[in-house]
Amino acid sequence: MIYRSFSILLIFFTILMAGMMTTGPAIGAQIADTSPIIVASTMTFEGLLALKEADGVFIVRAEDGKKKRFTVNKNTMITRNGKPAAYGDLRSRDHILVQYDSNFVVTTIKASGS
Repeated sequence: MIYRSFSILLIFFTILMAGMMTTGPAIGAQIADTSPIIVASTMTFEGLLALKEADGVFIVRAEDGKKKRFTVNKNTMITRNGKPAAYGDLRSRDHILVQYDSNFVVTTIKASGS
């Protein structure tokens, strides 16, 4: 009778311990963050400034004829002929290199012209 009670207790605690081991991490254990990391990659487009509107919208025409429309924002860094510049300093027919991220946010404009 004692042997049978002991066996039942042993089975009970074995099941209980096995359940505790599989229900989650131990106290103080680190849980890895599995959320996706989104990194915006930088892309470039190069050509001549074809159109510049007062509201910050501009179009660049590449050598192969392709055109892309962009919009500057307050964080866009602009240089012209190697010097810091404002959007208003850009001229039609300037050679333009636009850097933008995968969300089409313009980060940098490098312009050169006379």
